[in-house]
Amino acid sequence: MPHSAFAEGDPAFFAAAPGPPFLSFSQYTEETELYLRLATLCLRFEDFMIDPLKEFSKIAKVMSVDLDLSRADLQLPRSKPSRFLVVKEEVPRFKAFAEGLDAETRKRIDRIGYTV
Repeated sequence: MPHSAFAEGDPAFFAAAPGPPFLSFSQYTEETELYLRLATLCLRFEDFMIDPLKEFSKIAKVMSVDLDLSRADLQLPRSKPSRFLVVKEEVPRFKAFAEGLDAETRKRIDRIGYTV
């Protein structure tokens, strides 16, 4: 079975798994885009890299918590943002997969705020 079977949501790949069918990558990006349009709170890891206090305060606001964040000392995440771009360049199969995405999936990824 090709490695792309997972990303394509091939039913044969997930035949032994119970529950609803697994989403393909294109279905996942579509669902994510639709969710982000309606979500009360959208948090992206990359935004925490830029300003963790601002992103954390969004959580407190949605929870209706009155916090004094003036003395908060939030550390930046230790992970590196956009690591998938590095992987894309170093792993030929991932690069081929990313370059082979259809135009609509690429547009959705862009609208979500990422680049391919």
